[in-house]
Amino acid sequence: MNYFAFVIALFFVGCSSNLMVLNKELIDKFNLSEENLKSLQVYVSEDVEMRKIEDNDSIVKDGQITPNAQKDIQDVIIEEMTPGVILIVDEDILAVSFQKGSALIFSDQDAAYIISTNDGKVNFNGSEYLLVDGFDAFLYVDANFEEVSEKTQTITGQPIDE
Repeated sequence: MNYFAFVIALFFVGCSSNLMVLNKELIDKFNLSEENLKSLQVYVSEDVEMRKIEDNDSIVKDGQITPNAQKDIQDVIIEEMTPGVILIVDEDILAVSFQKGSALIFSDQDAAYIISTNDGKVNFNGSEYLLVDGFDAFLYVDANFEEVSEKTQTITGQPIDE
């Protein structure tokens, strides 16, 4: 991961809102259970672009193979700050859905849960896609620290019983 970009992102997040990077430290600090994590709204830190290229099959015509040069290209873009929900919590990975019926895997990389790839490829919506952009994408959560309950009790002292 490009740590310089990560630090810059942290700076801007810290200055602009209540967003915090989702990582193990945050989970431990707030003692978040699997149920808690699944009820959190998460956001992706940067644009994620995935591409799937499918070659159409060759055609047999008049006893000859005729290659079909047409290719189907499908691009999927998840824009920066797109909200998602955590579907699966499994040790050091989170499966996050940004669209019903699909999920991306994010793995714990010390400082954040970062998009998980296998040689630059991701599994999305049951298919393998090439990750084109967003190799350093991680997850944010919104933290609201303003709901603080404060009680003050004034102690008047305890006199001696007579």
